[in-house]
Amino acid sequence: MGTRVHGTGIDVADVSRFARLVARGPVFTGRWFSADEIARCQWSTDPARAYAECYAAKEAIWKALALTGWTGPVPWRWITVVERPDGAWEVTLSGPVAAAAATACVGEVQIAITHSGTRAVAIALATAREGDRGNAVGDVVDQPTSGTGSTSTGGSCR
Repeated sequence: MGTRVHGTGIDVADVSRFARLVARGPVFTGRWFSADEIARCQWSTDPARAYAECYAAKEAIWKALALTGWTGPVPWRWITVVERPDGAWEVTLSGPVAAAAATACVGEVQIAITHSGTRAVAIALATAREGDRGNAVGDVVDQPTSGTGSTSTGGSCR
């Protein structure tokens, strides 16, 4: 049996919008990005583009997770996207997002990110683990996850 798709997501972010938002100071970046993401973006040759890429990736990942039972605001800092030195992207889910993804039987989450002069685009694909019970969020088991270019959640899917 082949790999089953749990969900897909795509997002486009306007680089000039992120230039304006980042210029407001650390309140914006601290609310939306992890310390690792902020460090990567600030050291980039084009910080506004880097923040736009990161944001688009987070949005695409959130859509691909398809956590239909989630209520409340999206906890953006619990979805971390960092480019490794070899150019591959590393996605880390933590806290309640990781727990909800595990409960929803999400397997790997893969991400691709690109940009043009004015836009950043990200596409995410979440696979379903064996025994996928669907997208309902039920019993939550705290299980932070990380991967190399993708992330995989653990736990038992019935």
